[in-house]
Amino acid sequence: MDVALGRVPASLVIRGGTLVDVCTRRLIPDIDVAIYGERIALVGDSSHSIGEKTRIINAEGLYLAPGFVDSHYDIESSRLSPRRHAQLTLPRGTTTIIEDSHEICNVLGLKGISYFLEETEGLPQKVYISLSSATPPTPYEQTGGYIGGREAEDALRLKRVLGIGEVMDYAQLFNRGKRLWEIIRAGLRAGKVIEGHGVPSPPEADAWLCSGVSSTHFSGDVYQALNLLQRGAFLELKVSACKEAISGLIEAGIDWQMVGICVDDRPADLLMEIG
Repeated sequence: MDVALGRVPASLVIRGGTLVDVCTRRLIPDIDVAIYGERIALVGDSSHSIGEKTRIINAEGLYLAPGFVDSHYDIESSRLSPRRHAQLTLPRGTTTIIEDSHEICNVLGLKGISYFLEETEGLPQKVYISLSSATPPTPYEQTGGYIGGREAEDALRLKRVLGIGEVMDYAQLFNRGKRLWEIIRAGLRAGKVIEGHGVPSPPEADAWLCSGVSSTHFSGDVYQALNLLQRGAFLELKVSACKEAISGLIEAGIDWQMVGICVDDRPADLLMEIG
């Protein structure tokens, strides 16, 4: 507040860039951004917030845009540690990742969650965790880890664990499989997000949402997308598989507040090539 009012100088000011305003869908030229510590204090004319020790970055000819938030991602698929992965993706604009822990939990169980939280602590890239709902993926498989209701309750108390990841076993979901439903109930009791998987059609789509699932990482067509959006689902569009759907949603003039973007899986060589 004091920085915005000019009482205290900003730590950093980025001056003269063109703001990509995603709220009003405008490009606004000659904008400053004043920062104090880790917080943005002002967007506009920062001349009254500059002091002797304020660091200034000249952004003339450059664009200022919010960081990319990947709403569903598996760092493990890159074959990189979280820190090395951040070295590749943060400079390319990804400032926040929602890490789905399905892969690592099937190897290590809750130890995989602890590893991710420890490895990403203090990184300039924010990494949040969604707890695997599929450890093991089906009742007929055995894996290195196991997550049921008790394990879910423990994990959901941890800082930066946001919810339950990709509920994908429809047979267990619709037939009230004990382990899966214990996890879902733990998530709902904790007030956390329950993420889905895939593109169910009505009436399964309605039942899927009634279970507490509120989102899905999506790879389908525009008609399937509209079907889920009209029911209140949040879509995490997998860009590589949804180009036609994205074009159709633009033409439909939807409210994009219910749509996010995700990569899901990407190996390191492709990260280096396209981000």
